[in-house]
Amino acid sequence: MTKSDTAAIKEIRSAELRAERLSAALRALIFLVLLAVFGSTTVDHDHTVYSALSLSLYGLVTVGALVLAWRRLFHPALAYGLVTVDVILVATHLILLVRVLAAPHAMAYAVPAAGLIYLVLVHAALRFRPGLVLYAAALFVLVLEGSRLIVPDVVPVELAHGDPSHRPFLYQHALPLAIIALTAIALWAVGTETRRMLARAIQQARRAANLSYFFSPALAERLAAAPPTGTTGDRRPVAILFVDMRGFSLLGRTLPPDALAELLTEFREVVTPVVFELGGAVDKFIGDGALIVFGSMEQRPDDAARAIQCGHRILDAVSSWSEHRQRAGQPAVRVGIGGHYGEVFVGVLGRNGQLEFTVIGDAVNMAERIERVTRETGCDFLVSEPLLHAAGEDGGSKGWNPVDIGSLPGHGGRVQLFASSVPNPEAAERLAS
Repeated sequence: MTKSDTAAIKEIRSAELRAERLSAALRALIFLVLLAVFGSTTVDHDHTVYSALSLSLYGLVTVGALVLAWRRLFHPALAYGLVTVDVILVATHLILLVRVLAAPHAMAYAVPAAGLIYLVLVHAALRFRPGLVLYAAALFVLVLEGSRLIVPDVVPVELAHGDPSHRPFLYQHALPLAIIALTAIALWAVGTETRRMLARAIQQARRAANLSYFFSPALAERLAAAPPTGTTGDRRPVAILFVDMRGFSLLGRTLPPDALAELLTEFREVVTPVVFELGGAVDKFIGDGALIVFGSMEQRPDDAARAIQCGHRILDAVSSWSEHRQRAGQPAVRVGIGGHYGEVFVGVLGRNGQLEFTVIGDAVNMAERIERVTRETGCDFLVSEPLLHAAGEDGGSKGWNPVDIGSLPGHGGRVQLFASSVPNPEAAERLAS
């Protein structure tokens, strides 16, 4: 059983608990109707005693059901037990009623109180267990028709000739039973579809919630609405940003745990809206770092340009956040960003109800290594030449300064990097040397 299925079962169980309160209220209504019918019957008959006993027992069950419902005590087996009591007592009361009225057995389906049969079926359908409706209908037929076989009709001749329902077999047997059967089938179909739709809605909501960690809400909803395909992925070119917080190790040693947790939470709250607004995806947060991808699930011609724009806007957002922190007497915050463009494996991997968005490839490692170079050069934002080219820019574009570092640490190959700005004289001196 998957976690999505488990979530659906829990939600359905919660719906059943809510329905039990309504069921208890309906059972009380049924009891009041039976009580009114019994009270209005003035015929003096031996069956009146048995009818009173069955009504009293039904009243006790009603009180018990109300107590259980309001104390939220529920088990699936209890639903079958209560429905069994409902059916037997209502059917018994109908049988005794026609005996009290000295009417033929067929009148059990025709007296006004016979409407309680259908109320009990609807009552059973409230529990989101379609099989319970079929069980209740079958039990009604078993009890009502079984009593006909056990105790034959004893009807005055004049009543037998005067009651049209007593003459044809169609009115006595087939039609009442057919109506009960069709009602039960209709309620079973509605209950089955409702349960299926509820489970599907819960699974889709769970998928959307998982995907919302990575994608913008609109894209997450579209991906969640698509049929689940299991483990899938392909290779494609994407723009990648790796964002890392400066001096976090020192902050981690000096800040209390609560303040440190609040810092990381705020960092995510600053970065994520910028990424989503520009149509990117947050692959993951790694401590004080974030891996951001453009073109992973929806590729656009300007993925690289939007990634560069995202980098600039993250720097602006972090700068505003840092100023706010300083005004509040908290340490300033600064980040470094490395950007690259290249082919990676992209996939939404999912099993057992869990989904994980993944990008794997050398281009990811390149972006992380470029971000490390920002620490050595003092530049806040470094991008590779492939990312600039993919964005329609080059090394001569305004606002980009070439950074000659030779080979990229940990990579071995020569990579031309460009800095979006030179933040301080010390960094400028390092770049010039």
